[in-house]
Amino acid sequence: MKKEIITILVCIFMAAGIFGCGSADKSEVPAFADKEWIRVAETGEEHLLLGSDLSWSYYEASSGNPVDDADLFETYQYNVKNETITLEGRGEERVYHVVSYDDASLILEINGEERTFLSE
Repeated sequence: MKKEIITILVCIFMAAGIFGCGSADKSEVPAFADKEWIRVAETGEEHLLLGSDLSWSYYEASSGNPVDDADLFETYQYNVKNETITLEGRGEERVYHVVSYDDASLILEINGEERTFLSE
């Protein structure tokens, strides 16, 4: 009887670990998705798009060229708990920290630099 109770408890903890752990940390779509975010940099306007389909792009408005090798990454994941955006593509990952956001602005830490984007 004692062995059966232990077996049942182990199964319950394993199921909780498989189905419950980690799911609260990831959000399929962050609140700031599906907006065009604009940053005025020294070289001109930069546009950042984070889609609800987890696609993303970051490019210079005047030339259409990618910013910071953005074209190497095809998708992203948003971690709610850590407030990070993880870019994924071609076997590489890059992590941006979300400093803050509201309806009008999104501040990201990219390569150690805080970059402020405004909603279009």
